[in-house]
Amino acid sequence: MEDKTFELLEKLYNRMEERFSDIESRMATNQDLARVEQNMVRLEDKFDTKISALFDGVTGNTEAIDRLRVEMTKLETKVEEHEVKLKIVK
Repeated sequence: MEDKTFELLEKLYNRMEERFSDIESRMATNQDLARVEQNMVRLEDKFDTKISALFDGVTGNTEAIDRLRVEMTKLETKVEEHEVKLKIVK
């Protein structure tokens, strides 16, 4: 009778030990996932900042190019006017 009780207790102990090790491995996996998520959030914040800076730079360059195009158009018009005046003078 004592042998059966001991065997039963031993089986229960083994099952509990398996469950605890399973729970420990799940907890470790959850902690790893939490670290990965934190790293992803940190990287996203860095990228958001850098992308915003790049976008601002591109916007500034585009505005400068547009201003230069307007000025170039004005200069082209003046050059054409001067060419016409030079032809008249000759």
